[in-house]
Amino acid sequence: MGSFLRLRLYLAMGFAGLMVDLISILYKVLVHMERSARMTIVGVLVLAIGALLVFGAIYYKTKKTALDNWLNRWRGKLAQWE
Repeated sequence: MGSFLRLRLYLAMGFAGLMVDLISILYKVLVHMERSARMTIVGVLVLAIGALLVFGAIYYKTKKTALDNWLNRWRGKLAQWE
C-alpha cells in the first residue's frame, strides 16, 4: 500500500499497527461471548465487508476519473512530507 500511494513506511506501519490492535480487541470480545451471538457478529461482519467491497467497486467504476485525480493530488501532498 505504501509503495502504491508513494508514502513513507512509517505511515503504513502505523496503519497496520492500528488494524492489528482493533482486530485483537474484537477477538478478545468474541472469545467471551456465547456461540450464537459470536456467529451472528461474525456473519454480520462478513456481510458488511462483502457489501463494502461490492459497493466500493461500483462507486470506483462509475467515478474513476474523479477519484484518480483526487488520489493523485493526495499522493503529491503526502510525497512532500519529511
